[in-house]
Amino acid sequence: MKKINFLSFLLVAMFGFVFTSCDELTEDKTTLAGNLKVKNASAHYVGKAIIVDFQMENKSGKDLNDLILECSEISSDNGHLSCTKYFSMGEGSQFSMFSIRNVTIDKGETCNVRVKLTGDALQSGVDKINMVLRGSSKQLGQLEENTLPISCRVADNRVTANSVWTNDDKMAYGNIVVKRTDNDLYASVDITNNTGVDLGKVKLYINSVDNGNGTTSFGGNRYLIVDGNRYLYETSLTIGKGETRTVTLYIPAFFNKSARCLNATIEMASNYYEFAFGAFYLTSINVN
Repeated sequence: MKKINFLSFLLVAMFGFVFTSCDELTEDKTTLAGNLKVKNASAHYVGKAIIVDFQMENKSGKDLNDLILECSEISSDNGHLSCTKYFSMGEGSQFSMFSIRNVTIDKGETCNVRVKLTGDALQSGVDKINMVLRGSSKQLGQLEENTLPISCRVADNRVTANSVWTNDDKMAYGNIVVKRTDNDLYASVDITNNTGVDLGKVKLYINSVDNGNGTTSFGGNRYLIVDGNRYLYETSLTIGKGETRTVTLYIPAFFNKSARCLNATIEMASNYYEFAFGAFYLTSINVN
């Protein structure tokens, strides 16, 4: 009986060794892809940007503390895309242009990476993103191949009429109310903070307004109204975790030139949370 048990142990140990060895052989440590595994890649539109999210697992067997990632190529099924790239370590983290440096990933750990793509080439709608990342680390040494290919479909859930294009997945916009007083326009929108953190001193700035007929100038005055107070062009407010605040856009003389709808770009920034995109959009809001 003892001989049978010992024989069984040997067989299990041998097969386990074989399986482990085969698995290790598939991971070529002379390449970046053999040391870092990309998982759960996804892409979607936020405002006029494409956000690419993915996870990166450190399979090198070493703790990395100086990893550099940059993007060497962006394309769609129709060819090369000219765009600006920004990197961050996931949702809410600060973006840096072109590359991200000194990334720390301990062996066996997984980190989140976010890439933001902006540019005119993205405006017409892109169905698929093909991206090639280039990386390096002193801990990995000189690699024969230092690229990581990523390919994924781009989701576009933006509604093109009578809606708000959000600036971040964790910011919700709703209850749009339009009011006309003589020829002046008041357009209110509720902003809900679902980021999980208190947003202090959120800066709002009216970047552009048009009335759907090509008119963008309305006497030069554009106002934001918060808590009954009127501010020319810009203001700051606090939006607590889970809180909803109402902001009103006030445009005098908006209806003087045959207005069809309201389009507006409101820039938005906070020192406490990096939004996925720098502005939210009031898109073809019905004003009749």
